[in-house]
Amino acid sequence: MCTIIKILYCLFVLLMFVPISSGNGDVEISIRCDKELYLVDEPLWVDILVTNVGDTSVSVPIPKTDFGTLSFLVIANGTDTLAYCGGRSELLYVPTEELQPGDTLYALSDVASQYRYSFVKTPFGPNPVTGTIAFNAWYSGLESNQLTVEIVEPHGDEESAWRLLLQAKRERPSAKIAAKKLEDLVSRYPNSVYAPTAYELLSAMYAGRLADRAKYLKYNALLVQNHPASGYNLLALSGYLRAHEGRTREEAKLDSVMAEDIPFRLRMIARNMKHGFRMY
Repeated sequence: MCTIIKILYCLFVLLMFVPISSGNGDVEISIRCDKELYLVDEPLWVDILVTNVGDTSVSVPIPKTDFGTLSFLVIANGTDTLAYCGGRSELLYVPTEELQPGDTLYALSDVASQYRYSFVKTPFGPNPVTGTIAFNAWYSGLESNQLTVEIVEPHGDEESAWRLLLQAKRERPSAKIAAKKLEDLVSRYPNSVYAPTAYELLSAMYAGRLADRAKYLKYNALLVQNHPASGYNLLALSGYLRAHEGRTREEAKLDSVMAEDIPFRLRMIARNMKHGFRMY
């Protein structure tokens, strides 16, 4: 029997309600994800769009867990209430953006990843729940559309890729062994839903403990080029641009990533980067 989980997004700063400040501004929030079927341990990226549909400017808090403006409330089976607060309560201010009429503020969240860091029972993690998940966003008193997805166990090649990913995570104290597992995964299963996660982990390893700039740039580039719709490009794009040394070349490459034929999520990440909006 499927487990029904409803995920509600709420916004808090220092455990206090953060109102939207505007004259007669009218703000709408909508969310979107890539598909309706996900595999266990696959990132569940959610695009968050906050749009000023009014005729005056409006100042809005940025919907981010790291800034303490976004937290989750999960209701499982209609009885369990599983709270998760993803923000840092020591923040003394609320980062905001000024939206002109027609402007849209874009933010991105991996719902599954955020819940892994909760201190309470969660639908994701070492023994993730499979089944139907319905969720919508709550943003300063505004409610978004509702999304419904199904999470199932992987089979076939995807199961093999998943096993390699789990092995790599278990071997992370030994970075070289973990990296070998991850490199095996992206080599054997380049189109797997787990490949973007492997690229992201490889990039982090070669930027840090394994200290290999060439491989760091390589895996960032492969992630952007082979999986342009992945939310992990939130971090990989900057590394991808660094391979094009020189400010003029970097800016030209960034502009090319904003072309109409580029997947929506990568275009939005590039747009935010171009305008100096820090998403991580």
